[in-house]
Amino acid sequence: MTVLPGMPPEPPPVRYELNFLDVLTSAEAWDILFEGVIRLWSIANQLEGRKNMQVDVTGRHVSLSTDQTAYAEQKAEKLGKFFDGINHVKITFEREGDDLEAEIICTVSGGRTLVAVEKGRTVKESLESASDNMTRQIKKHKDKLHHRRVQEPQRQEQPPRTEEQ
Repeated sequence: MTVLPGMPPEPPPVRYELNFLDVLTSAEAWDILFEGVIRLWSIANQLEGRKNMQVDVTGRHVSLSTDQTAYAEQKAEKLGKFFDGINHVKITFEREGDDLEAEIICTVSGGRTLVAVEKGRTVKESLESASDNMTRQIKKHKDKLHHRRVQEPQRQEQPPRTEEQ
């Protein structure tokens, strides 16, 4: 680069060094860090609710492979995305002649028990049918709870009746 007469020379480039402590002491950085921690805490609480759901898979007169058991557990975990109040899921397979019967029993918050029983030729077929049935029941149960809370009228206390009325 050429320097013209009468002009000052170009200053050397300035290097900015960022100190780790300078970033942490700024209020903006703390706000960003706090928002991130709150977001992570919220996600962890949502996931923790699903992890508290117990899943039992058993077979009567049927030996289940580890793949079939894992598939059944995966189906049970998917039920948790429709309703957070599922406490326990029990999946039982039973051989009845040539058919396999899949029974899913869900215990939900409030003590209510939902049951779905379906038959099929294979473990996967019977489980798919029972899982679809249980999904419908869970959605219906959730809608009932939601509508009951929304549409529940305010009860007003009436004055006690006297003998003259």
